[in-house]
Amino acid sequence: MRKLVTGMAVVIGLAATGCSTGGASEPVSQGPAAPTPSAAASVPQPELRPGATAENDPLAALGAGLYAPLRRAGTDPVQVAGYRATTMPTPDSLSVQTFAPKDGTWAPVPFERLAWAHDKQDWVASDNTQDAAAGPQGSRGWPTVETSSDYGTSVTTYSFTDLAGRPLAEGFDAGWSEGAALPQSATAATYSPGARAYFESITQVDPFHAIDRIRVSGGYRLQTMNACGEDDDVVTIECSTPATSFDDARTRYGVYPNSTSTASLRFSRKGDPFFVGTDAPVAEKLDVSVSSGDGPARLTFSTPDPAIADKFSRLFGTDIENFALYEYQGQVVAGVTQPAGTTTTNTGLFNRIAINDVLTRWSPALPQVNS
Repeated sequence: MRKLVTGMAVVIGLAATGCSTGGASEPVSQGPAAPTPSAAASVPQPELRPGATAENDPLAALGAGLYAPLRRAGTDPVQVAGYRATTMPTPDSLSVQTFAPKDGTWAPVPFERLAWAHDKQDWVASDNTQDAAAGPQGSRGWPTVETSSDYGTSVTTYSFTDLAGRPLAEGFDAGWSEGAALPQSATAATYSPGARAYFESITQVDPFHAIDRIRVSGGYRLQTMNACGEDDDVVTIECSTPATSFDDARTRYGVYPNSTSTASLRFSRKGDPFFVGTDAPVAEKLDVSVSSGDGPARLTFSTPDPAIADKFSRLFGTDIENFALYEYQGQVVAGVTQPAGTTTTNTGLFNRIAINDVLTRWSPALPQVNS
């Protein structure tokens, strides 16, 4: 999956103005801490991606900083609008901060995650700070990091690939651009020695649910499914009125466009889900499930065809099993979900050398990250 934790909501609409002052936290390197008892004794660890190496000191890697470039909404070719920095401001806490360009440098952009708090049985806005410590040993013997917050506990295994000398585009999965093209610089420019792309394989101890939001002009915009009324042309219809409920979406031709408008998830006249891409408008049928037992009511989607599942992840930037629609404040909105006891892998994270290569060698170019 792509947008679940540090990589979620990877779109900025417009660079924010009037940002607060301050910069990224200073890196903190530390040795292993005692694992907490909340996680399982052995965490399932999937096979590494081809060419990847397990990170033997993930707390030090987080202390030095892991970074995710953020896309500017609606750009094709993709423009980079900012970055998200995951750091350890103290030896026992993990912080995620968002930055946007301002006056030739970077300014922090207030960004709150909207996630489901199980103890409150409600959505809460979080500042993206979590408690962090060395986690239990994984099933393959690699070290882990355990984090906990209002929205639950998870255990993460980190791995990386060396990017030195490779084109910038090779640091990204195809789903990062959600169907939009990359600029020519992404294939012409290469990474510097020491550049790494990181993967985080996250095992949820508690179920995780979050709603995607786009940062636009100092505020937030939810990514809504719209209800388009009655129309026979269910492949090409467009509309902008948010559906008010799941029933509204399924009976009035619900349409959810991805952030680049290169694909959309839709409901047919009979309420059956499918998605289409603008490059090849073939309706790919999906299965839909309604659930609410371990969190908020939600619609989730699936397909028995791996090729269709892969196409969905490339166009929507999220693996199909982790994509969800929620009812929130009278609207149907997009988000992510991950059941307890499951493991998924996020991509699109870089060390400082690699993110500086992306920012300064992309077109248009941007400054290096804050020190």
